[in-house]
Amino acid sequence: MNQALFFFLFVFLMQTTSLLAQDNEIFYLLGIRGGTQELHTPMPGQRKEEGFLSQMEERHGESEKREDKVQVTEGIFEFLQWSDKVGSGFRLQIGNYKKEYNFADTSSARFQVKSFLYGFAVYYDWGWIQPSFAIGSGAYGMNFSQSIYQKEGQQAGEKVVTSYSASTSDVLFYELGFRVPMGGGGLLFAWKAIRARMKVRTFGKFIELGGTAQLVGLYYAF
Repeated sequence: MNQALFFFLFVFLMQTTSLLAQDNEIFYLLGIRGGTQELHTPMPGQRKEEGFLSQMEERHGESEKREDKVQVTEGIFEFLQWSDKVGSGFRLQIGNYKKEYNFADTSSARFQVKSFLYGFAVYYDWGWIQPSFAIGSGAYGMNFSQSIYQKEGQQAGEKVVTSYSASTSDVLFYELGFRVPMGGGGLLFAWKAIRARMKVRTFGKFIELGGTAQLVGLYYAF
C-alpha cells in the first residue's frame, strides 16, 4: 500500500502543480451515496476468498443468509480539472458497513467494516449526462467479534467470545458510473468492484470484504 500511496500522491501533486499553471477550469466535488454491496460476488477476474466462512460452516453448520447483501454508505471528495468535455482528477472515498453471520450451532461472527479508498476519476461531458471511470487502491479496517459454541472440553455447552481490530492494504477497486448535473449539484450512479482480502485470526483464513456494489447518491460541485 505504501508504494501505491506514494505513487498516487506524487502524480496528484504533479497534476496540481500543472493545474495552477494552466487556464483550465478547476472544480471540487463533495458527494454522499449509498446502496447494496454483494460480498459473495468477487471482482471480475479475481477468485473468491472465503476460506474463513467455509471453515466456520464445516465446524459449526451452515450460515443463515450466507449470501445476503449489506447496506453501504460512502462519502466522496474529488479534485477535478476540466478541459473542453473531459474532466479528470484525484478522488477520496470513505465508506462503512456491518455484517453478521449466524451458524447452525448458534455460533456467530460479526464485522464492522470501514474503508478508505483513493485513486483517479475521469468524466466525459455528454450534455445532460456525464459518464465516469475511476480506479485506485486504499485500505479496509474491521472490528471483528466472534462467538464460538464449544462442543468439547471443559467449556462444552458454553460460548467463547473473541474480538479484535485489524486492517488490510491488499485493496484494489474500479468503478463505472455517471452523474446527472442539476445546477451546482446533481445525482450520482455507480457500479463498483472491490478486492479487499482480510485474514481472520480464526483458522488463519481469508475473507473478502469487498465484492461488487450498486450505489446512488447526491453531489455538489464548486
